[in-house]
Amino acid sequence: VHLDLKVGGGRGVPLALRRERVDGEVARLTSLGATILYTMDEPNGMEYYAVVLQDPEGNEFCLV
Repeated sequence: VHLDLKVGGGRGVPLALRRERVDGEVARLTSLGATILYTMDEPNGMEYYAVVLQDPEGNEFCLV
């Protein structure tokens, strides 16, 4: 199971605000033991931003 946790507010929210919300939650979760695996940042008008994390047990999940 792979979870996509929508913490940014969806595509109706401006990219800068979604990025701020996602990064804030990333900071909170990494302080609790999660590890950042990689960031998906789509330029060229796609306006997609997500961070893939791993919990302490090795499970991957995305914050979008």
